[in-house]
Amino acid sequence: LGSLHFFVATLPRVRLQQVRHHVDAGCFSSLSSISDPTSVCDSCDCDLEAVEIVSYDDMALDEDVYGFTIKSFIRDMFILEVNHHAGVSSFGRLARLSGSFLLLWVNILIQLVLIMATRYFVCAKAVRNIRLVYDEFEWNMYGEDESHMYKSADGFRRGKVEFFEPDNFANLANTLKDQACSIPLSRPTFLGLVLFIWTLTCIGELRRSYELWVALVWNSATSKTSFVAVRAEEEFECGVVKLRGLWRSAKVIVVVLVLIPRVVITCLLLWLGCRWLIATSSFESLILNAVALAFIKDIKDLVYTTLVSAACKRELELTRIKLAPHAKRERTDCFASFKALVWGFLAMAFVWAYIGIFQQVLVDYRWDVAGVCEDWVGAIHAFHIDI
Repeated sequence: LGSLHFFVATLPRVRLQQVRHHVDAGCFSSLSSISDPTSVCDSCDCDLEAVEIVSYDDMALDEDVYGFTIKSFIRDMFILEVNHHAGVSSFGRLARLSGSFLLLWVNILIQLVLIMATRYFVCAKAVRNIRLVYDEFEWNMYGEDESHMYKSADGFRRGKVEFFEPDNFANLANTLKDQACSIPLSRPTFLGLVLFIWTLTCIGELRRSYELWVALVWNSATSKTSFVAVRAEEEFECGVVKLRGLWRSAKVIVVVLVLIPRVVITCLLLWLGCRWLIATSSFESLILNAVALAFIKDIKDLVYTTLVSAACKRELELTRIKLAPHAKRERTDCFASFKALVWGFLAMAFVWAYIGIFQQVLVDYRWDVAGVCEDWVGAIHAFHIDI
């Protein structure tokens, strides 16, 4: 009620400010026209089309090692081409361009080594341990009888539904109870939320790669006279270099050496992250492992921040990709909002399909842990809360 009273009390003041604004603009011959809400636009001849359209500046590059490499390719290749036609030596510029790509591929190599090491030394062990725990759980909960079991595709025991005995949970050792009830798949909502956040992080990387591909390859003009076509413009007293077009071979170089490696690294991280998180042995480690995965993903930012000079960083800030005319204006309607939400729906669909269909950590998971663990988990949590 207090908020409503404040809103009503301030409404006349806001309306008076609107009247003064339009009077100053010469839109009203008298104050009587304010009685009709639509008279504001009618009197001022408002352009609703202009209100619904937003315009974009030319695309800036990301402040990471990928953006740094694209910046170097644009600027250095242009200077190399100019010097070549002028007969001027460009060894220093060529060395600088090579160093940019070398830094990018050192970053990619570091990420690949960490991904493979995590896969073999960390994830594989976690998967093996959780499979053994679930195998022991199934053996005890289905009567410890081979006729009540079958072998899954990965060679571990799974119980037949008709032989499930919930009362056997009370006979399990406390260690096995704790391990079984800590299987992430026993809490699919919590696991799904963590996987969704991780998937959304990777989807963001894929989306940015797609946007760069559209700007650099699909919508970018194909230059027929120069390898890299740029234009220098003055903006805010700074010289801004804008990429206007690329030769076909230049587009191939950017796609093969920059964009495709970024997509591959992101997809590997998505696969490794989902597999490792499902195989995590405790819920607290679930969050810690997600942070460790983000550390691998963000190495590109660390390399750029630490190993790139201030002058090169300033060059990156002053480098733009010129957008096509139709890409610089967009209507703010439902379709524009839905296009962004599609990435979120894609992430949710992937998480649902991965947990329910594609995960290979616990093949033929029976979804039989959560029910029998309710009292055990509740008692443990209540004990910790009391403490």
